[in-house]
Amino acid sequence: MSKLNTVAADFAGQIAIAVWLGKLTEEAAHEALGSYAMACHQARRTPCLRLREALVIEYRRRRERQDACS
Repeated sequence: MSKLNTVAADFAGQIAIAVWLGKLTEEAAHEALGSYAMACHQARRTPCLRLREALVIEYRRRRERQDACS
């Protein structure tokens, strides 16, 4: 797993907020996180997969916090 920079972590957080507010579906959220990872690494497979994994972990962590606050 790779460590996320602030921009990537904030992006995952914004996606989590959009899902929490009902603006995005879970499927769309995962697609957005994957697209972000591909854009950051020009579709190089290994770094892209590591970043996507880290983004999904951050996204899930933030969603869990949001659900706990609801």
